[in-house]
Amino acid sequence: MRKPLLFTLTFALITLVCQAQKTDYSFKETYPVSNAPKVSLYTSDGDVKVHASSNNQVQIFYTARRHNRTLKISKAELEKEFDFIVTHSQNNLEVKIKEKRRMKNYGNSINIHLEVYVPTQTACRLRSSDGNIMIKGLTNRQSLRTSDGDIKIMQVKGDITARTSDGNITFENVAGSIDLITSDGSIHGNLTELKNSIKARTSDGNIRIALPKQQGLDLDIRGESLSIPLQNFSGKATKKRIHGKMNGGGKLIQMRTSDGRIKLDM
Repeated sequence: MRKPLLFTLTFALITLVCQAQKTDYSFKETYPVSNAPKVSLYTSDGDVKVHASSNNQVQIFYTARRHNRTLKISKAELEKEFDFIVTHSQNNLEVKIKEKRRMKNYGNSINIHLEVYVPTQTACRLRSSDGNIMIKGLTNRQSLRTSDGDIKIMQVKGDITARTSDGNITFENVAGSIDLITSDGSIHGNLTELKNSIKARTSDGNIRIALPKQQGLDLDIRGESLSIPLQNFSGKATKKRIHGKMNGGGKLIQMRTSDGRIKLDM
């Protein structure tokens, strides 16, 4: 019993220290929630970073930046330029940030970035029109989308859907099923456990995914160049397409790239 308790206390201490040391932000808000809430966040032009926390609350650090410099500005002042739409209950939190009017002088515009701490079992829906998205340490279903930015997923247990129109998608130590699409970028990462399926597609980039060994797989893979360790395989395999079963078949592996290489590590 001592080891789990020590791990929990250590995790909580690290989270509190990280939050306490964060100083480069404009203002923050805290919302009490259950231990497994649904959280939806939208910012029109900024990054979104979400970390797991041991507390039953959502803490949002809002960082307003102009010319890559953090502005010491209040929410009341920002509300002259932006609408902050917040819907909050014990099991749900939705935060939307939208410009009231598009600034004519783009070089002098303000970007609002979010760094957020949520309970570990939170299910997130994250959206940015023009920014990067990062999520770490959660154990639930996650939905991530940016129109122009990279997506990074770390140490997540649960099914993940991620979309970017122009950016890379990377993931580390994920356990679950993944559905990843980028229109212009690469997809790289590893799964510690595959639940049901992998779907990965890019129009212009490479795909490289590492899986646990010795699994029954249904392979549906297309690319300009393929590097797949086919063992106990039945089906059709060419230089640019593989369709068939490995180790008797089972979980779906569907990967596509219109212009790039695909590598599967096991």
